[in-house]
Amino acid sequence: MRQLVFREGFTVAAAAVPVGLILGLGVGILLVNGMVSSDLASENLMAEEMKKIIADGGVSLVKPWILLLAAAVSLVSVYISLLRPMQKAAKISAIEAIRFQGTDKEKKKKQRRGYEEMNIRRLTASNLGRNKRRTVVTIVTLGITGILFVVVATILSCMNPKTMAMDTTRGDIHITLNSESGNKMHPERELSNIQKNNPLTEELKEQIASIDGVDRIETYTGVSAALEELREDDGRPLETGLGGLSGEAMKELDRYVTEGSLADDSLKDGTGIILSGGYVKSYPGADWKTGDKVHLLIEDGDEVVKREFKIAAVTDAPYGLTGNGFILPSSVLEDICENDVTDDFYIFTEKGKAGSVAEAVKQLTDGQEFLQMDTWKDAYAQAEKSIGFMLYGCYGLMFVFGLIGILNLVNTMINSVYIRRRELGVLQAVGLSGKQTVRMLQLEGLFYTAGTLLLSVGAGSIAGYGCFLWARAESIMSIRTYAYPVVPVVILAAIILVVQILITYMVNNSFKKQSLIDRVRFAE
Repeated sequence: MRQLVFREGFTVAAAAVPVGLILGLGVGILLVNGMVSSDLASENLMAEEMKKIIADGGVSLVKPWILLLAAAVSLVSVYISLLRPMQKAAKISAIEAIRFQGTDKEKKKKQRRGYEEMNIRRLTASNLGRNKRRTVVTIVTLGITGILFVVVATILSCMNPKTMAMDTTRGDIHITLNSESGNKMHPERELSNIQKNNPLTEELKEQIASIDGVDRIETYTGVSAALEELREDDGRPLETGLGGLSGEAMKELDRYVTEGSLADDSLKDGTGIILSGGYVKSYPGADWKTGDKVHLLIEDGDEVVKREFKIAAVTDAPYGLTGNGFILPSSVLEDICENDVTDDFYIFTEKGKAGSVAEAVKQLTDGQEFLQMDTWKDAYAQAEKSIGFMLYGCYGLMFVFGLIGILNLVNTMINSVYIRRRELGVLQAVGLSGKQTVRMLQLEGLFYTAGTLLLSVGAGSIAGYGCFLWARAESIMSIRTYAYPVVPVVILAAIILVVQILITYMVNNSFKKQSLIDRVRFAE
């Protein structure tokens, strides 16, 4: 008996595993090619790089070792799933097998509750209660897929292109130094070397300010630095950034202070410094508090200035405002350095004139090797494409998981009807109509549907909110505001209901193909 169950299981696996591998490989290739070739990825740097690598044959999407590993995992899973059935089959006697009526195990005799009248609802409850374990396992299996879907949908719905754009730039137009750190082939691109002859001059600022439609220009300063308290992998002081904020930006930063105060006198006399909350999240060892001291090696052209600072405040501001490092007032940073340390121009325009101003600014900066210009509109469009790129990939995977769950439900419903063919035949022989049979199957399906939706939406919403709190704390994809995924949840509920209705009618049509006499004689 053990061998019979074993061979039967692996016969099915031998036919199903190759089909699964082919389908999985095909879907995977379609997903990857679709993601990197779609319009959503047209300006996504990662997608463009992936597209080039795939086109050049640098990376093959077909990995034989992955296929072999997947096949091995599938076969091991089949073997583990057969252990319990093989043990049970070995204990079944011939007499027990002949008398089997569709129950999983022999139950102790107990007083049974009867009814003077039987209806569809009671028949449905009787069947679902007959094998509670199977019912619970089916709902939990489908619910886990639903929970994963709701969690992913929650994170995706919390991604806001406007917030992401604000995290990368301020104002309507941004001009920055196009520097590179650690490029030994082009050392002239180091920030400290560019600032020896800084192209962000007062003359350029005045030219921009004279353009029709420009409201104001905020000047940011910044230098490269190294932090002695933390180390690189090779033991060198950790490379970091030290930014300088204008007076307007300092006023805006005040509302993001989580510890300390920007009114601290040490920030005015050059002994205090502001720590960005993003820095603390990026480096586990940067768990400093206000009052702690840090030592920075500040690059000023060819010179290195060593300074000690006391942390006066800790902030949790958007990246576009503070970056991801240490901050000083611009006036203090300019006093420390001899070179012109201007690093950014943030241009704010009058309403409706951002496009014309951007064209004029582009003409001024074109041809300047060490200047780079981008706009808030471009940042917003890029953020939309990045979110769309993630939507494509995540919902593609959710489709695969959902298909597995649906197949599980189909198998459960078909098996439930199959082992009850004799019972249903007898019921129809004593007066159960075809319409009532369909109604009973519908109620069973609705029970699975209600349980799945309750678990998916209830537990998924709670888990999704927890993931949102985690993503917000870690500043993942600039997530800051919670947004419940109403549309995806409604679509999920609609899909489950429609699938359940279709399964009910498919099972009923299959059931009706046998004559009533054949159904009554089943398992005799």
